[in-house]
Amino acid sequence: MKFLSLSRHWPVMWAALAWAALAIAPAWAQRAVPPGPPVAASASSAAVTLPAHYAPPSAAVAPATLRVWQRDVVTFRAVLAGMDPAQRVERARERLRRLGPADVDRPLLTVPVVIDGRPAVQITLQGDVLFTLTQGDVDAASGQSLSDLLTETLARLGELRRTWHEAHDAGLWLRGGFWSLLATALLAGVLWGGFHLQRRLRLALGLRSVARSAGVQPSIARAVIERIGGVLMGLAYWSTCGIAAYVWLAFVLGSFPVTQPLAQALGQWLLLRGQGWLSAALLSIPDLLTVIVVLVLTRAAVDAAGYVFRRVQEGHWRIPLLHADTVSATRRIATVLIWGLGISIAYPYLPGADSEAFKGLSVLFGLMLTLGSAGLVTQAMSGLVVIYSRALRRGDFVEAGAVSGTVLELGPLACKLRTPHGQELTVPHAVLIGQPVLNHTRMAEGAAHLLTTTLTIGYDAPWQQVHGLMEQAAREVPGLLSLPAPRVYQRALSDFYVEYELQCYTLEPQERLRLLSHLHERLQDVFNAAGVQIMSPHFVTQPAQAVLARRVDAAAPHPAHSAGTWIP
Repeated sequence: MKFLSLSRHWPVMWAALAWAALAIAPAWAQRAVPPGPPVAASASSAAVTLPAHYAPPSAAVAPATLRVWQRDVVTFRAVLAGMDPAQRVERARERLRRLGPADVDRPLLTVPVVIDGRPAVQITLQGDVLFTLTQGDVDAASGQSLSDLLTETLARLGELRRTWHEAHDAGLWLRGGFWSLLATALLAGVLWGGFHLQRRLRLALGLRSVARSAGVQPSIARAVIERIGGVLMGLAYWSTCGIAAYVWLAFVLGSFPVTQPLAQALGQWLLLRGQGWLSAALLSIPDLLTVIVVLVLTRAAVDAAGYVFRRVQEGHWRIPLLHADTVSATRRIATVLIWGLGISIAYPYLPGADSEAFKGLSVLFGLMLTLGSAGLVTQAMSGLVVIYSRALRRGDFVEAGAVSGTVLELGPLACKLRTPHGQELTVPHAVLIGQPVLNHTRMAEGAAHLLTTTLTIGYDAPWQQVHGLMEQAAREVPGLLSLPAPRVYQRALSDFYVEYELQCYTLEPQERLRLLSHLHERLQDVFNAAGVQIMSPHFVTQPAQAVLARRVDAAAPHPAHSAGTWIP
């Protein structure tokens, strides 16, 4: 809303900017103008004949250009009378400053002289020397002669005379101000009209959320199209504003005699830039075609490699050193290497690859990759170890420390597990290789999965009965195999109880938690039915009589515990 309210005052702002340009530009352009008017050559001037051969001083000096009212008058290139070109320019400016308005129409003459034994030509204003030209001031690279230099200099001085008269013509100033105000009003109209046209187009194309008030959410595709359309429309609008402002500035500067060279410089700059961009675009076509060919060949190589890896993964082909479990990771690595090679070959042919901006971006990306890739490289290398060791694969039920679950995906940086509680867990590869991993699915490939649980029963319960009850509970749980048959082992004879371990088998390792829960339920039911206490006794005093197990049948109920003081 602020942007909209501000746009209503754009005509006033641009009008103020135009008046500022009208007031500042001519004054700024006159900073290099002497107090008096510049002199100009008369229509007729004496022809000067000088020796054609002249050897300039051997010492290399920087040329300096005499400028008046943003116009080049002459360029000094030689050292004359001990003064370098810059000093000669300052001396010529000082002489021009001493001239008065009455000197504008005085005739300009050329006088041949000899200075330091070298021929030269003085440009004088009825006896007042303005500056001197020598053969050393000639631009030898362009094939220019001293006579050509004199003719060009006198023509420029004539243009300065005409500019001085125009600068003191009030009618031309009024005319320039009128056209500048008209151009400013036209610019304000273009900006105002463009802004409102953009708003209407946005409303017409539905780029604004019309359905927001109704609570209707647009689809993702439409939202993306609207966002792209809005960005393109904004770019078109601001590009139009920039071009209109550039044309307006050149027109306003060209409306006044003093600032006309600035307007010409703006036009020439835009023309030269456009020609340079067009020429660069045409010259870069062969390089762009080379880049396209390289990228197409790279894509073809990636597709060919992908076809080979797919055939291996599907089991149709057998290639040494390629395993079905690791072919997916090998394919990703090969794809990265092929694309890296293709981009490295195509990079030198990209337009602007040798520019400093391109080099700066390359250094910036390299620095960011170096500083931020320490953890990334660690995870990637750990992933290679996990994948190529073939310790895990999709569908395996594994345990890693306190984490257990079914492997859903083996990525380049992490492994995704689905826990028995239905939760999806992401485990970095660096964590997996830092601790032992128990693979319940592949620990006995092609065989049943071992399931174990532990009970501690007092010494007064016959071990034969305990074995029978535990095996009976295992046989009654759906999902546990009868072959191999469940087996019970006595792992330890502790101070107050015996530690029993039940081992049974299943073909569903991913259902391990559910099967253990059912097994524990059946153990409680079977032991309760047999009258055998599962709680382990802990004696604090010596029992009145020895705690011994009676010889009873394993299926018969066990007698009550012997007397004694114990803590369950």
